[in-house]
Amino acid sequence: MLRRKAASLVIAALLCGLAGCSGCGPHAEDVKQATAASDAWLKLTDQGNYDGAWDQAGAKFKKLFVKDAWVKQITPYRWALGPVRSRTLKSGEYTENIRGQAAGEYVIVKYSTSFANRADAGEEVAVEKESDGVWRALWYFVRPGSRR
Repeated sequence: MLRRKAASLVIAALLCGLAGCSGCGPHAEDVKQATAASDAWLKLTDQGNYDGAWDQAGAKFKKLFVKDAWVKQITPYRWALGPVRSRTLKSGEYTENIRGQAAGEYVIVKYSTSFANRADAGEEVAVEKESDGVWRALWYFVRPGSRR
């Protein structure tokens, strides 16, 4: 019985590795937690709660944007896109190095998103694990034509 269970685990690990399973690997739990943090942060922006999104963002994000500047910049941008019609997770990639940042723990979360005024878009949220162990937004981009 124990042999069969061990063999099943080995086969599952091999199949997962061959299929490129995003839920496998040494950082699967980090990717899961970071993606949940990204989803929650995006929900705030979807609701137009840009103050709340700034409050929930990471320290490096807050160094880039004072709250008033962030709200002033994101409000017309997101308004022009219109409400989110759909959002599908494309990927979550763990990395310890992002250009321009110190070594750390990061996950780049990518989505295929359809806004009312831009049906074919892609969103990218970089999330960083901060010293308190909490994953928080580091940056946010919307790119046209990224649903493919």
